[in-house]
Amino acid sequence: MASSAFRFDLGETHPRAWASVWSDVVRDQFLTLDLRNTRLSKQDCIEGVAGEGVFVARVRAGRQDVVRTPQMARRDGLDHVFANLQVAGSCEAEQDGRKVRLTPGRLALFDGARPYALHFAGPFEQFVLRLPRAYLARLGGDLSRISAQGVDDGTAIGALAVQAVRAMQGGLRDLADQHGMLSETVLRFALADLAARGAAAPGSLREITRARALAIIRAEACDPDLTPVSLALRLGCSLRHLQMAFAEEAETVAARIWGVRLDTAAHLLISRPRWQIDYVALACGFQTASHFSARFRRQYGSSPRQWRDRQFGQI
Repeated sequence: MASSAFRFDLGETHPRAWASVWSDVVRDQFLTLDLRNTRLSKQDCIEGVAGEGVFVARVRAGRQDVVRTPQMARRDGLDHVFANLQVAGSCEAEQDGRKVRLTPGRLALFDGARPYALHFAGPFEQFVLRLPRAYLARLGGDLSRISAQGVDDGTAIGALAVQAVRAMQGGLRDLADQHGMLSETVLRFALADLAARGAAAPGSLREITRARALAIIRAEACDPDLTPVSLALRLGCSLRHLQMAFAEEAETVAARIWGVRLDTAAHLLISRPRWQIDYVALACGFQTASHFSARFRRQYGSSPRQWRDRQFGQI
């Protein structure tokens, strides 16, 4: 079966357009995702090969948060499985109430049909396999039980899974006609490793509540009606239970909502340089520009306008 190669980098793109262009390319090549808090450079690139229904890609980029929201999963209806191998840097990932930290040589599986989140705190390189769910179905895997769990060379069978991915990484184009077979091999070894260690059951009730709450916050924080009380109602739990679910977090439920709103606003101030400050405030769930400016100054140490000018080197 014929394969097609793809390569993109930011070298020819104006810095002001980096965030929006990078987001568009990621969505086109993988699936609909929301990219936030990006810190990119002209060296960042994505290269890959598609063949036999499988897309194999190497991603090198800077800091960013990658979010697959419930609305995105429902809207595009894509049904892919992802196997992500960390090559450099690190990734904090979560899905189905579980969290996993990916460091070089460690991989995890993710379900593209359900919400998930990836956080890259700094520059990274990751090797990503996107394949149809049919590959997993043939092996009898239940992705809801094995997503967001690390597989590495700590066990013999885990090492085989990692080596299979590295083989694909080393020959993106040369092995294009074998990607289907190699991808199924990766899944087979990953499933065997997780089964041998006992695929983790879903987390505790509080962990599940926190994961569901975070997914809603990431997707809908800019809705001015989203509050801890309305969030608890959405989740079908008491406000106290929701607050206890965040007891181990570094911030409260309300602080997380405001934090995501402010992070989104900071992203829009850069990616939408023509937008007025008032419009950014309203788009991010703030009732007034003065309230937005006060919150933003408290978080970032300067007014939204000063912060935007500084990013573009105007002050």
